[in-house]
Amino acid sequence: MGGRSWTQEEIEYVSEHVGIKDYTEMSHKLNRSRESIKLYRCRHKLPKFIDNFYSYSLLAAELGRSRATLRKYHKLGWLTGRRATWACVYGKHPMIFVEDDIVEFLKKFHHKFNWRDIPNPYFRNIVEVLARKGLPKKNS
Repeated sequence: MGGRSWTQEEIEYVSEHVGIKDYTEMSHKLNRSRESIKLYRCRHKLPKFIDNFYSYSLLAAELGRSRATLRKYHKLGWLTGRRATWACVYGKHPMIFVEDDIVEFLKKFHHKFNWRDIPNPYFRNIVEVLARKGLPKKNS
């Protein structure tokens, strides 16, 4: 048990990315073994997967859009999502979206939304503030 100590940056990285990125990806980033990251997660009782994410269905409901529209935005590269590290029904790894990426998407593409049609008050407020400021549309 004579491994090197964890730095604050490594601890924050693991805490923020557990469940979003797989152990292989994190091990490359941190220059640590997969096993050491798993052990750290277990010892510090970090969850196996995150609970603050949105699936296509949930995000569609929160933004007042269809799943197909969100898939199109994701395919165009406007909306950043990632495959979950865990498998759901039929062994598939669902696409998940975290709040920071959703907010970034809304900031860039607020003009695609009418803020009155967004059920989620947090996301609606972001779009409303930007719409009222009259910020120009960003081209992509």
